[in-house]
Amino acid sequence: MSNDMMTELATLMRDLGEIDSEVKAIEFSRDEKRERIAEIVKAMGGKVEVAGIGVAQVTPDSESHSYDTKALDAMIQMMIEDGELHTAKRIMTTKKTSKRKGSLRITLAK
Repeated sequence: MSNDMMTELATLMRDLGEIDSEVKAIEFSRDEKRERIAEIVKAMGGKVEVAGIGVAQVTPDSESHSYDTKALDAMIQMMIEDGELHTAKRIMTTKKTSKRKGSLRITLAK
């Protein structure tokens, strides 16, 4: 790697560290304001419209459900081996796959 590239990389990583510090401070301030807004909205019934600004609403806690993919795949394989092809095939058609884009990971020195 050339010295120019190393110098540029060091500068970019330092700049990114500074930006991340600023973002953390802004996120902390945002989170404090969101918490206070939530408190006020809850006290006012859970949903409030502020003229000219918008609507604030606190949604209740909810649950989401998922399945252990490896265990489910193993169960499907066992069903196929046991001759339960119809059921195994129906379960297989419900499988969803989502892709994630690769990303840059930077771990800054402490």
